[in-house]
Amino acid sequence: MAHHGGALLEGDGVTFASAFVRNPKQVIGVGYLEALASEMTRDLQAAVANGRQAAAAQNSAQTVTLATKGVSFGTVVVRADGTLDTANVKGIDADFVVKPFGWKGRTASLRRFIEDAFQVHLGLQFETLTRAHCASPIPARVGGGADCEDPDNDGVKRELTEGQLTALSVYASLQQAPTETPTEDVAKAQRIREGRTIFEQLGCASCHVPTLELRDPMLSHVSDSTKKAFDVSLPLDGEPPQLEITGEGTVLVPLYSDLKRHDMGEALDERRPSAGVDGKMFLTPPLWGLAASAPYMHDGRTRTDVFVDGIYTAIDKHLGEASASRDAFRAMIDEDSARFLSPRRVTLLYEFLQSLSRDPAQTKER
Repeated sequence: MAHHGGALLEGDGVTFASAFVRNPKQVIGVGYLEALASEMTRDLQAAVANGRQAAAAQNSAQTVTLATKGVSFGTVVVRADGTLDTANVKGIDADFVVKPFGWKGRTASLRRFIEDAFQVHLGLQFETLTRAHCASPIPARVGGGADCEDPDNDGVKRELTEGQLTALSVYASLQQAPTETPTEDVAKAQRIREGRTIFEQLGCASCHVPTLELRDPMLSHVSDSTKKAFDVSLPLDGEPPQLEITGEGTVLVPLYSDLKRHDMGEALDERRPSAGVDGKMFLTPPLWGLAASAPYMHDGRTRTDVFVDGIYTAIDKHLGEASASRDAFRAMIDEDSARFLSPRRVTLLYEFLQSLSRDPAQTKER
């Protein structure tokens, strides 16, 4: 579903300029985001743990390569005493937790993401949040009421239960995964394949990685209080269309993201940190479902009436680590006359991007 509204976050509640403008992302396929991020986190943290063992055994510093699912997060130096030098860690926090939710990559799980959304946008606290507040006060986040179980001082305790949080997490995790729109038109299918090749030639696929392999498609929703898990199979229990399970029991997720933060340069620089993340740094947004999710960019700055113009605007704002790809795209366009130098190549690219949508048979009112 396309979202045309915006949210104002982390402002002073008075002036527009004090807030960060955020275009809500589509809530679709998010169970796969959490599952992929969880596996990537385990891989990275295991690499660091192995580095600590080697550093202790050899009594010397070890340089550990941080890589998972073909995505590099730089390196970390593990000193002999187990402390870390994280100066060369890239696109992730020093806790080595891959956080797939939010434009800045600030939240690791759906459970925490939903909890935060109800607090920020509706002023409602799940009992998980008030328990955390009672144990270690967070008044700046939930309010400073005298009763820690009613921190917003509205006279209502236990506004939302942990069971409701689990139910919402399960529901969200099983929303359908976007697919590349199927076509029986042989000529169109060939054009889409050529467009994908151009996408790769431009270098876009280095960050918008077309496919990430999920080793285990089961996702556990673990209770904060009881630690009991409610397990779901993303490809079997999720809304159709369902991603296929390979013969090895894995799932190839057509995400078009590396779930990593990147420096996007001056055009997108917000000039101050958001959620502790530098103003230039943004998580690579998944491109699956792209054609059905305008407007584009974190603040919805692109046009929504014309798909081509909206996509062009989004690509044109890519600087920093994406400068080479943006420049390669611009090379296909005559900037002086605003006419295409390579009309066929540009058209093929757009046709491919428009195929990253949702199954039309599953988007009708039911």
